[in-house]
Amino acid sequence: MSSLPTQHPEDWAQVDPLGFGDLKASRRKVVAQAVLHSARHSGLLATFLRQQGFKQLWIHDFMLGKVIE
Repeated sequence: MSSLPTQHPEDWAQVDPLGFGDLKASRRKVVAQAVLHSARHSGLLATFLRQQGFKQLWIHDFMLGKVIE
């Protein structure tokens, strides 16, 4: 697979094997999974910390935080 900036629209629909079993997915689906999956882990971690009594002293929303101005 070539780098993202050089992909053409028709390349995103190409289906590739995932490397285990008979599972296959389009390149579009693989990139979406990679981008969105971390949000699941962040949510699980935040929930677990709240359940353990840790205070949430940071802003969880990227747009409201001061990480990048």
